[in-house]
Amino acid sequence: MKWLAFALCAVVVWLAARWLVERLSPPPDTLGDAERPLSVCPGSPNCVSSQDDPPTIAPLQSASAQALFEELTRRVAADSRATILTRNETYLHAEYRSVVFGFIDDLELRLDKSAQRIDLRSASRLGHSDFGVNRKRLMALTADLNIAGELTAD
Repeated sequence: MKWLAFALCAVVVWLAARWLVERLSPPPDTLGDAERPLSVCPGSPNCVSSQDDPPTIAPLQSASAQALFEELTRRVAADSRATILTRNETYLHAEYRSVVFGFIDDLELRLDKSAQRIDLRSASRLGHSDFGVNRKRLMALTADLNIAGELTAD
């Protein structure tokens, strides 16, 4: 009987934590606008962006950047933890949720057709550190693609 009470308490705590995370992490106003540059990363290590100064991750350069952008979009859409919020021919904004507590990370991709370049940004909405999750996400997303640049740590 004690295990049932423990399991019930654990479920209640889990549901309360997910509800709290949802309430404390609304989408930032700076995301989802295809007409402006990617959002600037805060000073915390839970964000990587190719448009920061200096960049915390390299952009993707390719002679076929449009096709590369479409492939990245397909990969994001196929990920069960991702929800695409904004998508057009040059911009994508998606939310990723962690499995256990539902922490939300934002992913942005922006295609610059004239420069044949794709800028990337991935950031946690809450907390200070992400244990490298956002960088790993971008590296996994771009794994095995034929690109000129490589995603590297600073």
